[in-house]
Amino acid sequence: MAEKAVLVDKLPPVKSNVASTPPPVEPKSVTVEPKSAPIPEPVEIETMSINDPVPPAFQLAAGVDRSSTNKKAQEKEVVIEKPVKPEPEILLADAQQPPIEGEALTKEPETQEASISGFQNVTYYTFILNLLVFGFVGIFFLSRGLNKKADVRHRPMINYGIFLLVLAFVYYYMKGAFASYLWGEIDSAPLAVRSLSWMILAPVLFLLIANLLRTGKAEQKRFLIISGLAVLLFGSIAISAVHDIGQGIRITFTILSFIASIGACFLLFLAYRDFSEDLNPHVAKGFTIIVGVIAGGWFLYPWLNAASVFFNAPSVFLFLLNFVDLGLMAGVTYGVYESTAKVSENIAVKPKAPVAMKPQGPKPKAPPAPRKAS
Repeated sequence: MAEKAVLVDKLPPVKSNVASTPPPVEPKSVTVEPKSAPIPEPVEIETMSINDPVPPAFQLAAGVDRSSTNKKAQEKEVVIEKPVKPEPEILLADAQQPPIEGEALTKEPETQEASISGFQNVTYYTFILNLLVFGFVGIFFLSRGLNKKADVRHRPMINYGIFLLVLAFVYYYMKGAFASYLWGEIDSAPLAVRSLSWMILAPVLFLLIANLLRTGKAEQKRFLIISGLAVLLFGSIAISAVHDIGQGIRITFTILSFIASIGACFLLFLAYRDFSEDLNPHVAKGFTIIVGVIAGGWFLYPWLNAASVFFNAPSVFLFLLNFVDLGLMAGVTYGVYESTAKVSENIAVKPKAPVAMKPQGPKPKAPPAPRKAS
């Protein structure tokens, strides 16, 4: 070992090709700044220890060795960001909520419907009663006229049955407006539509009565005049029932309805006086009932209309009008049935007895009486 040490010490120095050894480079500290992440929204911070069970959403991926982590890191607290669920808004009670625009309009019909009085219900159901009675009686007349042609005067009976069915259809059409007024959905009573309907139906009714009596052309002119007065009567009632016109115009047409009613009833009684003596007994009985009922009903119409105009009580007018219409048409129907149910004689009007013609010129002298033989 000593010899080797000597030999090493005696070796000449080896010259290096490198001129000089550079000074050692001091390691520079490199700091890597983490990339700036977007600032999260305010969240709720929850602290937990690493020893606590970790939720499934934050478990480490497979393949990572937990044993390689530092013990100090295990003792440190792990900060887990947990998204905050928005708390549900506490709704105010219905009574504390501010009213929504248009809510009062949608709830108003319900309040009105709940406050319908018993009088309004009776008014509505009497109107429905008229509709049903007219419809069923019209079907009865129509079927009887078609099935028993040999026993009844079938043509007048069929025509009157069709008239009643048309009247029932008109009432069915007015049912919606009638109910809307009583339920408070519209402000004005449907009196104008009802009167306008009778402006068309009244002349048709008088045409049927004229055919029932088998009047001639001269007598039919009188019924045409009565029909014109009926149109004036119901037209005046229809105009006076409109609330948008002035009160003075309504009063004027109310007075005009009285004039038309009196004129129509007067002409109707004149027709009864002229025709009743020449009619067959069953036809005369039916015509008497028809004249009395129409005159009484048409006399009441202007008074009911005047009460509605001056006292502003359209609901009462509708209630009374239902009963007047029902009584009027019931009487007319009974009169028509009495005039058409029997066919004992095909001619409704009695034929007048022939008048003996008087000979013209001087009377011939009577032959002298024969002398008695002595």
